Amino acid sequence: ERQNVWLNFTDTRFNTGADARFFTTNFAFRIDASALTAAGQSVFVDAVTLTADTQMPPAVSPQLWQTQDIGNAGNTGYTATNSGTFTVSGSGLDIWNSGDAFRFLYQTRSGDGTLTARVTGLTPTDPWAKAGVMIRESLDPGARNALMTLSASNNLSFQNRATALGACANVTSGSSLTPPYWVRVVRSGNNFTGFASPTGASWTQIGTASIAGFNSTALWGLAVTAHNNTLTNVSTFDNVTTVQTPIIAPVANQTLPAGQTLTIANTILNPDTPPLILTWATIAAPGGVNLNSTSGVLNWRPAMAQAPTTNTISFKVTDSSVPALSATQSFVTTVLLPAAPTVTTVTLSNGVFAMLVNGSAGPDYLLQAATNLNPPVTWLPLQTNFSATPPFQFIDTGATNFNQQFYRIQLGP
Repeated sequence: ERQNVWLNFTDTRFNTGADARFFTTNFAFRIDASALTAAGQSVFVDAVTLTADTQMPPAVSPQLWQTQDIGNAGNTGYTATNSGTFTVSGSGLDIWNSGDAFRFLYQTRSGDGTLTARVTGLTPTDPWAKAGVMIRESLDPGARNALMTLSASNNLSFQNRATALGACANVTSGSSLTPPYWVRVVRSGNNFTGFASPTGASWTQIGTASIAGFNSTALWGLAVTAHNNTLTNVSTFDNVTTVQTPIIAPVANQTLPAGQTLTIANTILNPDTPPLILTWATIAAPGGVNLNSTSGVLNWRPAMAQAPTTNTISFKVTDSSVPALSATQSFVTTVLLPAAPTVTTVTLSNGVFAMLVNGSAGPDYLLQAATNLNPPVTWLPLQTNFSATPPFQFIDTGATNFNQQFYRIQLGP
């Protein structure tokens, strides 16, 4: 007799912590037939419907952590974070030969830089159980990569795979080394160098490799393998940092009338993990340009005397790494003369003179008056509309105090 049976599935991979995400879109389930007692009984699966009990998150930013098992990793791995401590649990036969099997916690990054972590714990599932930092071209098991790792009993190893699906090469170092220990990979173009340190202060180069044509955009992260497909290596890391030369978002060329305020909110396309302190400074700019040294927000309100002109504004940002890394950016700003103000709808009522002013938005509009136009003319300020948005009204409540009154409007600053 066939019966409808509703089954609930729960993800028990323990992908938890402050950086927890949905790590994969592949689902699997198993029918437990242990309750079948009579010979010949069968389980029929007519259809499977998967319904998420929560909304999927938005697309993951490249600088956010993602994780998955690479290759045939045996036991399913997991990751967790807690106040700067990363726990990465991985099974797998090894990161070696022509294909890898391990757990990878990674970010997507472009260009050169330094990836550093301190290995604080490692489960000795095998003498070659590994925990380290890796830069990898893709999630394919045979992808090219560079890895600086600490192993359970074989100390330090800098290894790399220079050809996809090819053999690995390595350089080992040290004796009787155990966590905690610092590991680092530095990328410069196609060159990768592995370093290690007991303290994080003084570093020793372990090995270097050149991998021709390595993708500029690659996966940077923490790699853990048990070197045993039936066991799980639970490793812990802290002081995990990625440091890269900052890339300032491009700034489009600008055109604006004098008196209007230009605001540019500069951003970094590849923020470090964790973020470093950034200091912004102008290199070349016309008078009046202000660049906030902390936020990178640029403001400029060109004066009338600066129109019409074309100006190149150049600036740089410097991070707090040692040695400091910096980048520059520039754009061209064309300052136009604003439209000459015009006056319409002039009225005089109950001793109040009023006029409607039209013109360009942005400049200050200064209303001045004089009782005669005989040189030298003395113009007296009556009213100012700062950063005006025409049309607007100017009024003179003392217009009838004189036999005659002349007016003019000046633009500023």
